Amino acid sequence: MNFFTFHQTNSLKEYSYANACLADARSNHIRGCQSDHGAREPSVTCKNGKSIGTLAGSITEKDLTENHANKKLDVRAYENATLALSDLAIGRADAVIYSDDAGAYIAKINNLPVRPAVPVNREVNAMVFKKGEKAFEEALNAAYTSIRDDGTYRALSAKWLGTVDMVAELKKAAN
Repeated sequence: MNFFTFHQTNSLKEYSYANACLADARSNHIRGCQSDHGAREPSVTCKNGKSIGTLAGSITEKDLTENHANKKLDVRAYENATLALSDLAIGRADAVIYSDDAGAYIAKINNLPVRPAVPVNREVNAMVFKKGEKAFEEALNAAYTSIRDDGTYRALSAKWLGTVDMVAELKKAAN
């Protein structure tokens, strides 16, 4: 399996923000714990033999498999979040790591009794496109700036992401 790391090589504005969040069933209580290097980690990654679901082929799957191998985690790769969160809801997985906003939306529309428990990491995203497309880059930046400044982006965040204010989250991430 090949893993690719993208980095921003142009001046396109960052347009979205997400926390990868550990989710658990409402009946469980996942808390943070101290890792070997002093950082807070989800407690499920601190215990041997726990099953954690995540998106197949994701950076999270690779990290859990490679960096937490000593904990003998049962890393379960799912083709989509609905399958992962459904397995969590019925007890086939101890936890799932997925984007907090997408995970919350999927749980809501499928009436799954799961909840975000512990933030794992933070991502800020930008559009990827062919290098040298200056006119396209300028048009994207202008469109993004327009919807951010006129309140449309904040309204879309409220409609589709619930409590997530993408404009405010991007400002926090920039600091």
